[in-house]
Amino acid sequence: MAYNFMPITQCTTICNHTYRFIVCLLSVTLGCVANCADIQTASFPVPIRVDQGWIRSSLFIKCSFKPYRVPLREFGATPLDPRELAFKRLVAAVGTNDVATCLDLNSHSKTNIQHLTELALTYKQTYGSQFNSLLVSDQFYRGKSSLFIWGVSLEPGSWPVRRSFKITTDSENIPYWDADNRDCLDIVITDIMQKAAKLPAVYAPSKTVQRKFQYPISGTTNGSPVYLQFDGKTYDFDAFGPDIPPGDEVASYYQAAYKTFMNGRKEDFSTLYTESSGKKYLNWVLKMRPEEFDAYHQHVIKSGRRVRFILNADPIFIVFYCSGSSAGGALDLSYEYVARDPTSRELKLTNFYSESFIDDLLKSKDLFVTPILNDILSRSASASAKQPR
Repeated sequence: MAYNFMPITQCTTICNHTYRFIVCLLSVTLGCVANCADIQTASFPVPIRVDQGWIRSSLFIKCSFKPYRVPLREFGATPLDPRELAFKRLVAAVGTNDVATCLDLNSHSKTNIQHLTELALTYKQTYGSQFNSLLVSDQFYRGKSSLFIWGVSLEPGSWPVRRSFKITTDSENIPYWDADNRDCLDIVITDIMQKAAKLPAVYAPSKTVQRKFQYPISGTTNGSPVYLQFDGKTYDFDAFGPDIPPGDEVASYYQAAYKTFMNGRKEDFSTLYTESSGKKYLNWVLKMRPEEFDAYHQHVIKSGRRVRFILNADPIFIVFYCSGSSAGGALDLSYEYVARDPTSRELKLTNFYSESFIDDLLKSKDLFVTPILNDILSRSASASAKQPR
């Protein structure tokens, strides 16, 4: 007997049309039956790396989310909305190596078939049999997309693992697996939930957070906005210049640190860092020939270190500064971390050549530098210009 197998591309096309019809029908019949009452809005503390450890900062991501916290087998006990259905279908497909369905759910993307096949296989191989009994944690709403957080425990007694799939809705309200469009915001949210799985009380969301600045993150304003919440203050002083007025703890510490740098004694400046960063800094400068260090040292001082903004995420502080003849606009700024020691409460420079997931967001021209930091500096300059002379 001869069997005529349908080509995978043709099968995918037929499945796609069927899926779109079903989703359109569900969108009409279910409407907002998808447990809208379960959708909450809260602020989530962002973890920031300090050397080899992580600290809960007072920088927050505020967004709408729906908590599930149920095993996959119980997900769907109540009616699911189209995005939830797409997520459940995706998980089932990955768990059974059903590449055709993965391609169907990814039909909007430009992901090539080989890459998508490898991606789905990687999830299955990494999490093995645990993938079929995963925990469905939360759905985070961000613009026209949803980030579904799911997790597994790889072995008894081990820390739980949290990962995410992104489901985006197209112009016809059809959800699809947005496999290739994960950005730094998706990674930060996933990391928050990873830390929350380990330390739920520390990283618990709050509905009462108020901060001086609250900005919608670009790319999320069309649909369900996600906000960045933080405190901070604008400045305009050179860390190597005249002493600033007393009373500003972080700014004064930062200037004092770079006055110490001016004396040229490498060991003195290294002690102003947290332990690991201090060792890295000292190892770095000790490898320089004397003439190399002198050139570096003089260049830093002559260029100046003009502080423009300090983001207060206590016990973490992020100092934005510019060097040289820069006008000091947001695009000209670099930044450096200051951390408060949890025991002594002393301030220390930190994260010498060390970054965490939030750094990709802070460095993003489209997500933070232009729409948020530049706006803060522009508003401050405008307000200063209106002050009577």
